[in-house]
Amino acid sequence: MPHQQGITIIEVVISISILAVGVAGIAAAFPNGIRYTYAIQHETVAYDLARETAALYLLIPYDSLTLGATIDTVAAAGVSFTRTITIEQVDEDLTITETDTQLKKITISFGWDALYGSTQKSIQLETLATSAIQ
Repeated sequence: MPHQQGITIIEVVISISILAVGVAGIAAAFPNGIRYTYAIQHETVAYDLARETAALYLLIPYDSLTLGATIDTVAAAGVSFTRTITIEQVDEDLTITETDTQLKKITISFGWDALYGSTQKSIQLETLATSAIQ
């Protein structure tokens, strides 16, 4: 019998098996990549909202900044964020004080539920307002 060139059915099956394992590995990585992308997007949106909120609060005259906390809901990028704004009087060491030192700390927090899983995510930004700048 003459020697034939070509591939056997066993070689084809082995090649397809190796290819299938590689494709399955790549396919398994996609859901994690999508989750990570959404998590980073939501965190970026939260930081953008916090910076925007801080900028708006710094436009308010010092004497009009009321001490205490405010909680509301902000919807952006398909996510419902819980925003907490806390205004406290602080001294030069940033220690909370009862006396008016002409320095107020504005703490802005944004919390949201992660798209996948049941974890709560949050970010926090702090800034200072002083009567000396106004």
